[in-house]
Amino acid sequence: HEFISDSKDDPRKNFTEELIKTVPEKGSIVVYHKTYEKSRLKELAEAFPEYKDQLLNLIDRLIDLEDIFIKGIFYPEFLGSFSIKKVAPTILGETASYKNLEVGNGIEAMLAYKKLIELPPNSKEKNTLKKSMLEYCKQDTLLMVQLYEWLCKQVDLK
Repeated sequence: HEFISDSKDDPRKNFTEELIKTVPEKGSIVVYHKTYEKSRLKELAEAFPEYKDQLLNLIDRLIDLEDIFIKGIFYPEFLGSFSIKKVAPTILGETASYKNLEVGNGIEAMLAYKKLIELPPNSKEKNTLKKSMLEYCKQDTLLMVQLYEWLCKQVDLK
């Protein structure tokens, strides 16, 4: 599932509704860097009290893959960072990087979003930029899944 609003209207309520509709009511939600996800969900719960219970339920179910690396998996190539952008290429190989993406990190994604909402609707540039942003999100998700699978192999769960 994907969601990127490309209008100047505040997208948070639509995003919140889509998130609640899309994510099952039960089960773990695997993330990488829970602190960020948790903060955004709390902000949404404050902004939209009618969804507070559902959003807090999501927070309670977050499982952070980053914690596993922080607590016990160390490689010199991490250079002291446990960012997915350091961990994934080290563990999975150089193809697990963001190097070839037009949007390759969070700051670039924020700048791209700011530009996206200013571009004329249905313009080629807007569509290309949105596609680049979705590729960045896709890479984040793919690498998280691949790191999860790698961790499972380390403990022989798969």
